[in-house]
Amino acid sequence: MVPPASRVAIAILWLSHVFLTARGLVHHYSDFLPPPTSWYNLWLPRPTDDLLLLHIQQPPAQGRYQHSRALSRRRHFGYSRHNGPDAWPLEYPKCNGERQSPINLESDEMYRLVVADRLQWHGYWDRPRNLTLTNNGHTIQVSGNWETAPTISGGPLESEYSFSQLHFHWGSNDKIGSEHTVGNVSFPMEMHLVHYKKAYGSQDEAVKYEDGLAVVSFLFQLSEWPNPGLNAIIPFLDAMVGAELEVTLVRPFPLEILDVSFPSEYVTYLGSLTTPPCSEVVTWIVSSRPLTLSHEQLAKFRYLSSADGELENNFRPVQPTNGRPVFYVT
Repeated sequence: MVPPASRVAIAILWLSHVFLTARGLVHHYSDFLPPPTSWYNLWLPRPTDDLLLLHIQQPPAQGRYQHSRALSRRRHFGYSRHNGPDAWPLEYPKCNGERQSPINLESDEMYRLVVADRLQWHGYWDRPRNLTLTNNGHTIQVSGNWETAPTISGGPLESEYSFSQLHFHWGSNDKIGSEHTVGNVSFPMEMHLVHYKKAYGSQDEAVKYEDGLAVVSFLFQLSEWPNPGLNAIIPFLDAMVGAELEVTLVRPFPLEILDVSFPSEYVTYLGSLTTPPCSEVVTWIVSSRPLTLSHEQLAKFRYLSSADGELENNFRPVQPTNGRPVFYVT
């Protein structure tokens, strides 16, 4: 039998929990979760069986895209010594702002965030009317047209955000490539899904507002098994080597092929675009579940080129948090 004093203590703890949750208050991460070092252990690869469920039969690459065209040559930012991140603030002053991204993620410096709703993903299994892959000189970008564009809402987002494009960042070796780091450890590749606030109508308009964009980030770990979702993209990379090119797919695929949706278990903070003009208008959502890719798949990205030569190490170094809170949502 529980002593009366213990029952009172339990009741007080329970009532406190209900009150704090109802008020949507935040609490220090370490008060609710295991010790800091164990958070890194949450970054584990998905079971192989899960990956095999998404296996895609790959038809010959020939005839799989409608057309390929060279983009107009233009001066743009890059990642070399003369036009890389250190030089960006000279032309784009916002890159020296106080709320820049990416950042290093440290579990013992996070706060647990209580949110009213889980992340809601809509339309990610819908097949687009068309899908375009672009080598824009500093990344591979995937964009498309839908009857109704996929959206994300819930979690830290106060309204609905429409999908705009996704792109990748990678490095020249397996120890670098991601923009965000975890405990100062880099991953070989990172994927960003860029969304704009639906009420603003477009990404170009949304970047004018502090709550304009929501970017969902995935870190990649290397695996002996290829990522079957990336196999929907990788065969076309050979058509974009050597120049800035754009390819339109004959058989566009739904975004969920890339295994992107999740309801919780993520880090969120307020930051910026990681490329010029570095606008500080982004709510970042970094998944705590990494995706995987094989060495052979990563080599296809490393083989790409840009106006500056090889298209590699296209990631911005981590930026200071400057006292910004970083939250973990479970």
